[in-house]
Amino acid sequence: MDEDIDRRLAAAAAAIREHDLAGQRLRELSVRIATARAAVAALRERLDAEQADVERLEGLTLSRVLAAVRGDRDDALACERAEADAARLRLAEAERLLAALRDESTRNPGPPAPARHGAR
Repeated sequence: MDEDIDRRLAAAAAAIREHDLAGQRLRELSVRIATARAAVAALRERLDAEQADVERLEGLTLSRVLAAVRGDRDDALACERAEADAARLRLAEAERLLAALRDESTRNPGPPAPARHGAR
């Protein structure tokens, strides 16, 4: 009888530990998702700014006219395009990370409830 109680107590303690660890992993995952969301938002803003720079140099604007007069329009446009491409790549990578974290979150929705045993 004592062995059965000891076995059940050990199993209950193990279940509680697993529940606590799963909860901790879920909290850490939530923080990582929030961080990834913030990174995606910041990188999206950066890409928008870089793309605006490219459009400003491509369009008929004062920036383009001044760059053309100085003779560095092509160089400036190439540089802005490269910066926009780099921002696009960083954003894509951040979006892939966020998607992976969300996928992990849906596969592991939360800690399992510890097993409850009725009194015997």
